[in-house]
Amino acid sequence: RAEARRNRGNEAVLRALSSIAAGDAAGADAHARLARRQTGDAPLALYVAGEAARLNGRHEEADQHFAALARHPHAGFLGWRGLLHHNGRNGAAEAAQLQAREAAHAYPGSAWLRSQRVLIAAREGKYADAARLTTEPRARAALAIMASRTATDRRLAIDWAREAVKRAPDLAPAHAALADAYRAAGRTRAARRSLIQGWR
Repeated sequence: RAEARRNRGNEAVLRALSSIAAGDAAGADAHARLARRQTGDAPLALYVAGEAARLNGRHEEADQHFAALARHPHAGFLGWRGLLHHNGRNGAAEAAQLQAREAAHAYPGSAWLRSQRVLIAAREGKYADAARLTTEPRARAALAIMASRTATDRRLAIDWAREAVKRAPDLAPAHAALADAYRAAGRTRAARRSLIQGWR
């Protein structure tokens, strides 16, 4: 009986995953509920229940499922990812930062998590932090331009603009940002030189 129950639960999880992938909110909900009835707080049942609740717009319920999943020793990252997905998009910056740290402990080196941390930092206007986190050259250049424009220290503004030019030498706004940073620091000759080099 226990084995039959597990099999029914596993089948319900698979059906729920298929419904989630297809965007079938009602089907995902029905199969996720069946999975929970058959397997209780098994990690995959919690995961599909959280995703189904989110698909149906019940974000508080989704967070409860993902929070329970986050406590699981082997599947904790899935729970933190679910929580971070919600809070990162809703602008809950403080909660998202905390969940990002916990997710990093649960699964160090995650490329997905790094990209989420870049988005969170950029949404908060912390462009220097976002630029340090990203590894893609043109994205780093774009973020470095913003870090230069928002820097309160003129030396840092120049350094970030130089970083933008280094990462994407064919990007016109990077050269413009460097010229602006030089000009703001009173270095008009350097500003003119940087524009000529950029044009070339």
